[in-house]
Amino acid sequence: MLDKVMKFKNESESKYLALTISKSLDKGSATKNILKSVLNDVRQTTGIKTLKHYTKEVLSAYIKSLQERLENNELSTKTTANYIMALNQIARYLEDRTLQVSAKEFGLSVGHIDYTNKSASLETHNKFVEFLNSKADERYKALAIAVELTRAFGLRIREAIGLTKDTINKALATNTLHLTQHDGTKNSKPRDIPVEKDTQKAILKTAQEYMKQNHTQHLFSEKEFTRTQSYRFAQKAAQDFKQQTGIDYHYHKERHAYAHDRLKETDESTVAKELGHNRLEKTYVAK
Repeated sequence: MLDKVMKFKNESESKYLALTISKSLDKGSATKNILKSVLNDVRQTTGIKTLKHYTKEVLSAYIKSLQERLENNELSTKTTANYIMALNQIARYLEDRTLQVSAKEFGLSVGHIDYTNKSASLETHNKFVEFLNSKADERYKALAIAVELTRAFGLRIREAIGLTKDTINKALATNTLHLTQHDGTKNSKPRDIPVEKDTQKAILKTAQEYMKQNHTQHLFSEKEFTRTQSYRFAQKAAQDFKQQTGIDYHYHKERHAYAHDRLKETDESTVAKELGHNRLEKTYVAK
């Protein structure tokens, strides 16, 4: 394994590694292209840049990300199945059967997705926030605020972590949370979310005060942690919560809760835009 190509720290290296894997397994260009997409996605999602760091723990975190995106209709069942196939090709390339992935094992369906209410219950939300605030490490306090932001505004956890102080200040001044690439929006696409409720203003003020006290531009100190490191910390916190309580918490379900509640106030098209989806059918809500 020491002689094998392992790095994929950028698009070019992902392309070369995908080509190397597909050739070694006697696969064609279709497999190569899927492998390249998966390698880029693994790097962006988990932060690793070499297969030397591709562990079972990393794989589990990535599978969880796939599951959430599948449930939210951000990935089609066909794409998910192709990604799982590519992950298994990587396992074969590494000659490590423990890295093989089963769709059923991880709860990934390749069939119809039921449109049921997938929201994180308020009880689960409160228990997780309480768990975070019980920790002495200051990062948990920052994450607790990020979790409140995801539920109040339908943010992705990456966006809540990346939200800038300037964005929060403007939101409180204009009653509109205007997100841009500087806040870590998906595909760098801007979007607007109305700030209409007292609870929304309260959490924005809490985040504003936290950043002021800690002299940071984001919830997590950018001098100490990159956004990728902060995201990985968030995933680890959810795993620790499950181990302690037995509750399987998903950050993305806070977005479901926002959509579910928001639909009581406005139409699906508006909610889709607020969640950052281009098309109405990409808004995953309870029917």
